[in-house]
Amino acid sequence: MPCQGHKGEPMNRSPIFVVVVLAWGLAGQVFAGPCDGIDFDTVIFREDFTGPDGSLPDSDWVIGHPEDTSGWHLQGRTFFPTPSQHPTAPFPHLQDNACVITHYNYNPYEKITPEHPKKETFLGGELHTDLKFEPTQCYRFEARVRWPQAPRGLVTSFFTYGYDEPNKDSDEIDFEYLSNEVFDLSRQVLTNTWDDSQQKPVQVVMPDAFDLTEWQTFRFYWCPDTCVKWTWIDPGTGNEVTLRMEDISHFPDEAMSLYFNFWAADALWEKAYDANLEADQEDNEVKYEYFIDYAEVRIPEPLPGDANLDGTTNALDYVVVSNHYNIGSTWTEGDVNGDGAVNALDYVVISNNYGAHAPEPATLALLGLGGLLLGRNRR
Repeated sequence: MPCQGHKGEPMNRSPIFVVVVLAWGLAGQVFAGPCDGIDFDTVIFREDFTGPDGSLPDSDWVIGHPEDTSGWHLQGRTFFPTPSQHPTAPFPHLQDNACVITHYNYNPYEKITPEHPKKETFLGGELHTDLKFEPTQCYRFEARVRWPQAPRGLVTSFFTYGYDEPNKDSDEIDFEYLSNEVFDLSRQVLTNTWDDSQQKPVQVVMPDAFDLTEWQTFRFYWCPDTCVKWTWIDPGTGNEVTLRMEDISHFPDEAMSLYFNFWAADALWEKAYDANLEADQEDNEVKYEYFIDYAEVRIPEPLPGDANLDGTTNALDYVVVSNHYNIGSTWTEGDVNGDGAVNALDYVVISNNYGAHAPEPATLALLGLGGLLLGRNRR
């Protein structure tokens, strides 16, 4: 079967030429790119995955694809169940103060028929934020993940994704970890952007300190129409290492949610596929786990009162405050005065700034770059 995109559209990965870069060759360099020189000091989303073992917070996360009414969503060779269609399935869940996505060799939901006498699919999982991040400003996405040793042929991911329904195309910014590469001596991580369903992948050879069987922190920056940058935090030094920067073309421009998933590639994605990885015909309890310690999204100082981050302070921001009154605590829940609560004081901030407009993301990024270069010239 064809490799499928996150909404079911075909993804033609195999003929794309993939550039390989050496991250340790970039680590000592100082970049003056449009993503630099901006202070991402405002947290608009944070999930620490703390709490009793079990299901995830329903208000923040969506499991699987509830819009897929067919009840059968495949990513590569892996089936992603949904709570509405498969309420007893093993979904992403909390375990030891982390989110765990499990990939099973046995898929009980695949039916055996005379036409298909053998199981060919696996059972995995996917989750994404209910919140969508609009292309109206710059963002920094961050996650701390760990993936214990796994067989060849599997993929875990940390990415953003948005779909343009009228035009049937998608945008993404990806970190993808291929078991074929992250666990061997090559230590390669795949970075990728998708714009209108066209991709631009670059594989990065990670420094010696990289070990995905231990906790690793990754970031990517998105300034729409300006730049995308991927970085990694060296666990030994705490330094942020630039892995790749894209500041010429190929910028996602759709509203995107934050995603994590775990799946098995099919033969169309040759680099990630392994024919020796086969689905079990009975439940032998063979499974592999992908752990997410936390996920965070930051922006530069936002427009005062712009609770929904659409670039304008208006009546829609009053709605955000009303929907989270006395229960919210973050900016995107209406806490626009930053006191940790959503209440009448937030209405006052919106009223005082009503009608204000944010600068375009490109303008903000260029201002940041100008400040960075000015600082260098002064030194």
